[in-house]
Amino acid sequence: MKNKKRNIGIIITGLAILAVLLIGLMFWSRYKTAKDIEKEMDENHTESKHFTFIDASGKFHSTMTGRVLKNQYDVKKYKIDGNSLYDLYGKVYEADLDGKVVNDNSLPASKGMANTHMGYLDGKKITYSDDNYESEMGIDVSYHQGDIDWGQVKAAGIDFVYIRCGYRGYAAEGTLNEDPKFEEYYEGAKKNGLKVGVYFFSQAVNEKEAEEEAEYTAKLLKGKKLDLPVCFDPENAGGSDSRTYNISGKQFTLNTKAFCKKINDKGYNVMVYSNMNWEANKLDMASLEYIPVWYADYEPLPQTPYHFNIWQYSGTGTIPGISGNVDLDLRMINKSSKH
Repeated sequence: MKNKKRNIGIIITGLAILAVLLIGLMFWSRYKTAKDIEKEMDENHTESKHFTFIDASGKFHSTMTGRVLKNQYDVKKYKIDGNSLYDLYGKVYEADLDGKVVNDNSLPASKGMANTHMGYLDGKKITYSDDNYESEMGIDVSYHQGDIDWGQVKAAGIDFVYIRCGYRGYAAEGTLNEDPKFEEYYEGAKKNGLKVGVYFFSQAVNEKEAEEEAEYTAKLLKGKKLDLPVCFDPENAGGSDSRTYNISGKQFTLNTKAFCKKINDKGYNVMVYSNMNWEANKLDMASLEYIPVWYADYEPLPQTPYHFNIWQYSGTGTIPGISGNVDLDLRMINKSSKH
């Protein structure tokens, strides 16, 4: 009887030891996996304490929280007419958060906003290529561009277009509206072989309105095929009379999440439009790191420390087939995603 009890005790002890070992192995495996993931993230991310936003005037903006995706492009790889933009202009492209030139004796004045370099790259084709990325050129349009000859646009070397599909009004009622040229532009661009994406100009004041905008966008897209993500374009417009004038950066971030989730649920890829000012003072980029960025910066080189998928490099460009100004865009393509 004593031997039987002793054997049972040995078995129980052995099972207990085995359980401890299994639990330990599980936690060790978990820990190792977490470490592996952290190591992988560190290749493209950095802690906020090491990645404070600094504008060209030298002002610090401690708005980065958590882990954020860093700009992965080599500034020396942007080229124009075969020449490196960096080699041509060095550091003279720097501007503050409002887009005002810091080194005002750098580039010659051009059309566009006073005291900026806006317009300097009008009509000029920029390219980018390194071991991991290549680029293609595009434009973005709304009804303001009027009649467009899409054949000429394609022949000018334009590969893609972002079309405004709709917008919310600036006034208090904030009605939802389709861009008057959306259908026409979509058909014309598709017919001439351009890749097409759309953006919605938002004036949402809360998540509910952002979701309404997403639903409205999906309705406009019914039966249409997109080649590029749907872009959420949150902006302050109309000055102090704008319905979004007093909306906080936190709320803009929540609106972005709400719109993008709803659009994702509809089966579309998403993107958010931003600029240096918004990235520093409005949007919580760390919490939006899973959403690709369409970044606007009209200096001869992009100044953001964050990663982006499209760089809107001119707001006053010129392209054959379009009368007047048009935005010019450079789309960055990961070479590995093409295989």
